Amino acid sequence: MKEKYECVVCGKVFYEGQGIRIKREGLQLDFHSSRCAALFFKRLIEESPSAECVSETAKKLIDEFKELREKRSKKHI
Repeated sequence: MKEKYECVVCGKVFYEGQGIRIKREGLQLDFHSSRCAALFFKRLIEESPSAECVSETAKKLIDEFKELREKRSKKHI
């Protein structure tokens, strides 16, 4: 029998293998859809007292995604 999880944003129940589940250092975040995940993380960043905790990681990820986009665009030329 598959486990059931509840979306932290809307409360919708979903089964294992569906949705988005993030576990990190005792924190469990369950989202039934990417829309709920996006809403949660948008509010998390907007309402955080300081963006310092994520700004370095965000800049690193932005650079990584930029490199991936450049590699993909070079393949199509």
